[in-house]
Amino acid sequence: MKEYIYTTWTRSNNEWVRDMLNSWRRSEKQYLCFPWIKFRVRTLPDTPFWLYMYYGVGLTDVLTLKGKIEFRCHVDAWSETRFIGEDILPYRDDEDGKVWFLCDQYQEIINADTSLLSLKDFSHVHDKE
Repeated sequence: MKEYIYTTWTRSNNEWVRDMLNSWRRSEKQYLCFPWIKFRVRTLPDTPFWLYMYYGVGLTDVLTLKGKIEFRCHVDAWSETRFIGEDILPYRDDEDGKVWFLCDQYQEIINADTSLLSLKDFSHVHDKE
């Protein structure tokens, strides 16, 4: 299964990824829909994939999370328009998303040594950085 990095941020007063996932869990809805807002993405597959939520170093003020990954979302589908339905929790749906992700599960993830993942734990399929 393919895997992608979603570069994002978190702040001590706004942990939006954690808040989104907690809201989804509490909603008991089957799916979560949230956007990628930076630019159009053209390299995503038409099959499900894992999206790793990477907290960019310059974007994150929580020292223990800078440059780390603590969650991954399983993307069942993606679209250039929002997904809408009774069984879908929309999150950040007031933003101008370039791509919208429809997720059917998420996982909190750590390394075998119980540390959070970082970019060095991944390798590009074409040996790029």
